[in-house]
Amino acid sequence: MKKIQFWTLTLAVVAMVSCKNEEVRVYENTAAADIAGTYSGTWSIVDDKGNLSEGAGTVVFSTVENEPYVVTMTFASEALSLSAATRANVTHAGDELVFYNNNAVALLPDDAGEDAAVPAFQGRVKTDGSTTFNYSLKTGKGKKAKVNKYTFVGTR
Repeated sequence: MKKIQFWTLTLAVVAMVSCKNEEVRVYENTAAADIAGTYSGTWSIVDDKGNLSEGAGTVVFSTVENEPYVVTMTFASEALSLSAATRANVTHAGDELVFYNNNAVALLPDDAGEDAAVPAFQGRVKTDGSTTFNYSLKTGKGKKAKVNKYTFVGTR
């Protein structure tokens, strides 16, 4: 009986000591408002044969009305003939911002076909305003499958 009382008391003490009041952080703006802007940098594309193409480009984050955690992302690189837009979720992560889309159908090229893999991406905007993210596009089946890997590195 003494062992049961000892362990009950020990568990109660551990539970009280491990519980602390967590600080609730309040942000001045919504995550979408904080990330909004134009980020300039370099787009890189690696094709299915390993060939690398690079070019200057941008990613623009635009707020969506009445959506504090959703933005429209517009990708552009004239040098790489890259032009696309999709929606992304965005949230605060301490002083940084995290954005992601687990189903970016809008990034598929018009001629992608039924068997194309829908890309997903995630990225982070660091406190210094820099961002990096990537995604892959897979088109075709079997031996005819092609995967292009897109990467963006830039700053606001």
